Amino acid sequence: MRNKRCSRLLVLLFCLFPLPAFGDEDPERIWTDLRPGLEYAAFETNMDPSPGKFEISILRIDPKYFYFELLSASEKNDRRRTMKGWVVEFDLAAGINAGMFWKDQRTNTGFMKNRDHLNNSIIHQDYGAFFVFNPVSESLPPVDLIDRELDPDWKSRIQDYRTIVQNYRMISLDQENAWEQSAKKYSVAAIGMDMEGRVLFIFSRLPSSIHDLNEVLLRLPIDIRNCMFVEGGPVASMYVKTETLEQEWAGLHKNTFWSELPGSMAQIPNVIGIVAKE
Repeated sequence: MRNKRCSRLLVLLFCLFPLPAFGDEDPERIWTDLRPGLEYAAFETNMDPSPGKFEISILRIDPKYFYFELLSASEKNDRRRTMKGWVVEFDLAAGINAGMFWKDQRTNTGFMKNRDHLNNSIIHQDYGAFFVFNPVSESLPPVDLIDRELDPDWKSRIQDYRTIVQNYRMISLDQENAWEQSAKKYSVAAIGMDMEGRVLFIFSRLPSSIHDLNEVLLRLPIDIRNCMFVEGGPVASMYVKTETLEQEWAGLHKNTFWSELPGSMAQIPNVIGIVAKE
């Protein structure tokens, strides 16, 4: 009986949110409105260079309609939650991993600051992207994804924001694949921005090389500007909760990108979420 119910649910979801044809002539038609400023699209493609089929789910968020929030166990009662737990408890419209974390199950592997709370004070030498929001001035963009390698003013620019999260670059600001090819394959959670300043929460559940995933993202009709990695393997998660769609995406267990402790697989210490404005 349970399997039959799951099958009916999957059929219903595909009817409500069908996977678009990859070469859709009108890119805007691929997006489903979930609420003002929040859209969802799913892509399925077996494009080169990978022989496997990618299934990529993307939430497109307009900062004019949403605030961004960084939620951390180190700041919230020192307690990790599942991605659904973070979203439901803090009344988020959606959430995604903020980044990889050390074995203490609390500290982000790159620099992480949220207003007066400092999760990690060390700027990681190898991480080339900073996702920033909560600007110090209304004249600044409400959210940005700063490319450390291509922006000579990155040090001063990140100081213009009260919330800063550092991670690996996936796609550079000049729309180049910034990840070397590797035989390792992972489920991937990522955050990107498009040419109009909208934020993309990206989830690819099928384990793939990140280099190959980047090639697909660059060729999808999503007008991606740049992108950073936030988690891989079974810890990678994304959740959306609206009146139109409530759904969770969780990584597969083929490989763990960073966190090796079994207890970390479902519990997430650091999450970036969105909260609707008025």
